[in-house]
Amino acid sequence: MIENTETYKQRLLNILHFHKGERHAIDMGDLYRLVFQDGYDQKINDTRALRKLITELRLEGYPIGSTAKRKAGGYYIITRPDELIDYAERSQKRAIKILSMVATIKRISMRDLLGQLTLNL
Repeated sequence: MIENTETYKQRLLNILHFHKGERHAIDMGDLYRLVFQDGYDQKINDTRALRKLITELRLEGYPIGSTAKRKAGGYYIITRPDELIDYAERSQKRAIKILSMVATIKRISMRDLLGQLTLNL
């Protein structure tokens, strides 16, 4: 667990307040440096703590979007309905791809996998 999680969450939200809308997304590396006031060596591996904070905030209901566009990728606060729809659709597609892969690995149909998931809920 990250020490001072609530402090980092608040700092993250304060920074994202200036990055409203997809076109104002902030790069993950830049966001990491601002939140943790520290650098990193490997962008993907060393920024896990930031992604964990973002996931926690999303689960708390904060509309934090992300985009992987080459020139303007990063994180942002979703401000418009079309951004929310776009982000939700991209997230659903990723989830379906992962569930499809799990069904294939388990050698069961997607319908059966979804049935199993429903029973587990």
